[in-house]
Amino acid sequence: MTEQDTLTKLIVLYMLRKIDFSMTYSQMADFVLGKGYTDGFTLQASVNQMVEDDLIHPESLHGVTYYSITPEGEQTVDLIRSKISIPIREDIVDYLKQNKVRLRNESSIRADYFRTTTGEYQVHCYIREKDYDLLDLTLTVM
Repeated sequence: MTEQDTLTKLIVLYMLRKIDFSMTYSQMADFVLGKGYTDGFTLQASVNQMVEDDLIHPESLHGVTYYSITPEGEQTVDLIRSKISIPIREDIVDYLKQNKVRLRNESSIRADYFRTTTGEYQVHCYIREKDYDLLDLTLTVM
């Protein structure tokens, strides 16, 4: 593993540790690639490796995967946080402050629907924060 791979993983873990909701790959890439910290191939490989190592947890819904940090990931950040330079940490904090509402709305408010055996549709809407559902509503529509 290269130093670039390690830094990429730490940036993602640090971001997920600083928020109380899950993020999509696209949201993480917006920051990491936008700041030029790495390239798309390294980011994707790092995310895949962190899932395999149980540092982040994926949850898929309608083709969109949401990532949250696991307890193992939190421990990792706590142990080697100093490997992320202060300017990078400040960039992460600034980005999250400026985009928190947008990121939270994109990630926390979800809806799912499916057809029942009676031909009706059930719509499942929920608002999630970290691992807790703040609102969970299911409607049956015709």
